[in-house]
Amino acid sequence: MQGLDLNKVIKEQSSFFYLHKYFSTFCKNSPKLRERFDKRTNKIYKTWHFSTLSLPLFTEFYNLFYKNKKKIVPINIIDLIDPVSLAFFIMCDGYKTKTGVALATNAFSNSDNELLIKALNKKFEFNSWIIDDHGLPSIYIPKSNLISLQNLVSPYIHFTLLYKIHL
Repeated sequence: MQGLDLNKVIKEQSSFFYLHKYFSTFCKNSPKLRERFDKRTNKIYKTWHFSTLSLPLFTEFYNLFYKNKKKIVPINIIDLIDPVSLAFFIMCDGYKTKTGVALATNAFSNSDNELLIKALNKKFEFNSWIIDDHGLPSIYIPKSNLISLQNLVSPYIHFTLLYKIHL
C-alpha cells in the first residue's frame, strides 16, 4: 500500500474508539470500517463510522447548533462550553500552529466566530482572536494561553492527539 502511514492510521483509529466510548451507551451497534470510492481521486478511502440512536436529546442538541441546516454558534455558548467540549472541539477541528492552537471555525459566520471568541475569552480567560487560514477564519488561542489550555483540556484529550496542544 503506497503512501499509507500506519502510525497515522493507528492514531486515527485509537482516537475514534476513544470518541465512541463517550457515546457507546447511545449506540445500538459497534463501530464499523467503511470503504468509499472517490471518483475524483480514483482511490478507495476507509473510515470508521458509528451511528447513535435517534433520541430527543440529539434532536435538541442539533436544534441548538443548526438553523435551517446551517451550522451556528448558539447564543448561550458560554453556558454550554466546558473543558470536555473544548477538548473534543480541539480533537476534531483543532490544530497546532507554530506557537499556539487554532480551531477551524470556517463553517461559522463572522458574528458566530466573534460570539465563540467572547465565550472562550470570558469563560477560560483566554486572549483568542480570529486568524486567516488560507482565506478561511479560524480561532487562534495564543502561546500565552497554552499552559492554561493544556491544564484545562489535556485530561480529556486522547493521548494520540495531545500534540495538537503542544504536548
